[in-house]
Amino acid sequence: MEKKMSSTEDIGVEEDKRQLASVQYLRFVGPIAGKDQIVEGQVLGYTVIFKPSDFPGILEKPQLCVFFEPDALLDEYNPELDFLKPRKWRIRTMKMACIYSQGLALPLRFAKYYGLDEHQMTEGMDVTKSMKVRKYVAEEEKYQYQPRNAKKENGVERRMFPSHIAKTDEENVQRNPALFRKLWEAKVPVTITEKIDGCSATFWAGGLASRNFELITGAHNKSLAHYFEIDFRYNLREKMKAYPDLAVQGEIFGPNVNHNRLRTKQIDFAMFNVWNSKQGRYLPWADVQKIAAELGVPTVPVLFQDKTLEECGFQSWQDLMNFVNPRLYANGHPSEGVVCKGFVDQEFISFKVVSREYLSRLK
Repeated sequence: MEKKMSSTEDIGVEEDKRQLASVQYLRFVGPIAGKDQIVEGQVLGYTVIFKPSDFPGILEKPQLCVFFEPDALLDEYNPELDFLKPRKWRIRTMKMACIYSQGLALPLRFAKYYGLDEHQMTEGMDVTKSMKVRKYVAEEEKYQYQPRNAKKENGVERRMFPSHIAKTDEENVQRNPALFRKLWEAKVPVTITEKIDGCSATFWAGGLASRNFELITGAHNKSLAHYFEIDFRYNLREKMKAYPDLAVQGEIFGPNVNHNRLRTKQIDFAMFNVWNSKQGRYLPWADVQKIAAELGVPTVPVLFQDKTLEECGFQSWQDLMNFVNPRLYANGHPSEGVVCKGFVDQEFISFKVVSREYLSRLK
């Protein structure tokens, strides 16, 4: 009998490289005012709400758990996950009793349903595929997550993202707090920029790409037209022929792009990176500004530049989170967050800090 298509498949998914489900330590943080059955905890850098009764002894010492990150889509055919049905099996950031919940922590025994032995599970173990977890993709973004075997559809032709260019995929500091520590301890100058809420794009000599695919045709497709509109306005594919080893990356924002939370009246583009394909590395921010000026393209807003994290007033990644959380765009909508980048011994380190208030308001 043919298997019924999952509702998670209806919205479109991609094979994500992140560990959307993994074995991590859950730490008790404290009680929640007015709540007897649930408490606040932490997994990696994420705040979670959980039942201490599920983790005997958790108040005394951290315990391993199965952790599902935000934007994970869980297995709807697992009867033990029926409590997620009202949320369509999606893990998202929520706010409860003034506490942000940014993931789901379940006891290791939960893994038994998938044939996993909890006694063999260790910290950092990736169980995304074995637990049939996928990445949530919003309806308006599903054209960016085209199935790998599709090449042309509805006047759209694309191919896989070019292998000689790095994808625009920032690590979340809550997933990897060590990135902050590395920049802080090295006391190197950093650049911190506003994270523009839109969709990322890459342009190089003769080519353009969305987050996951090189776009060949699609200027008349509503879901992809903005990529070609930006290329036409700034003539980027042509201008980039003067920079054969480089690719510029940035955010497209405006009407019909990711709900246009900035409420701008027209589509626009803001550069945030330049990739050197010959050297296989990102260029320093000063070079990004220089090339953007030569191309006649704006950059994302700079909040801090040429200062150490300590000089910027940040002693920890939590300080950055506290800085980001109340920030607003000019129209009053919560800012998506910031991106912090710098070099340590020639190694490019970059991470995003996403506002929990912003995430909690997403549909």
